[in-house]
Amino acid sequence: SFLRMFGYSKSNLLRLRVMDLHPVETFNQIEKALKKKVQFLSEIPCRKADGTIFYADLQLIRSRLKGKGFIEAIFTNVTERKTILDRILEALQEKEKIAEAQSELMFTLDGRGEILSANRSVFEALGYGKASLIGRELVNFLPPGKEKEMLEVLTRVSLGETIRGFGAELVKKSGGTMNVSFDLIPIQTRANRKIERVIVAGRDTTEQNKLIGALKVAKK
Repeated sequence: SFLRMFGYSKSNLLRLRVMDLHPVETFNQIEKALKKKVQFLSEIPCRKADGTIFYADLQLIRSRLKGKGFIEAIFTNVTERKTILDRILEALQEKEKIAEAQSELMFTLDGRGEILSANRSVFEALGYGKASLIGRELVNFLPPGKEKEMLEVLTRVSLGETIRGFGAELVKKSGGTMNVSFDLIPIQTRANRKIERVIVAGRDTTEQNKLIGALKVAKK
């Protein structure tokens, strides 16, 4: 499998050094990893016999035999995965740029639920400045007693589930509240598949909820 991955014959491969399998720009990263006894390297560029580049995850296993140290490297070709994730990230970055100009409320949360960024519509709707919003947990902006349900939803998202249409209330700086319908989308890291951030798209449903409430009263 290794010979097919790199396109070398066994005799040619045995004449090469480790660095011959990688582009020059990766030498420092690999040398540091070997010296610091790193066990895993993600999406390292590798060079085939014909000069083409592919990407691999490297698991490094260290052992000793008869007093000599050895390093066994397990290569996993992740070129297809990297290409897909790069496209997704590009699409998300473009979406975030578009979101800045949208009326939809857009948050980016870290894995703990803290707000990393928000678009202009969030600041305008809630009345908070950037310093009062960024770095705080989203649950801090819910009415008292409403935190538990949001925390349960964030826990589900942290496990990789996408949540759509979650109804919540947000407290404005003025003390008033607004009804919001949230979509929460988890984004995983490439290296260990953990949730790196959460994209939260919110739609103001205050007027819609008032109308529904009025219709219910009218039916009675």
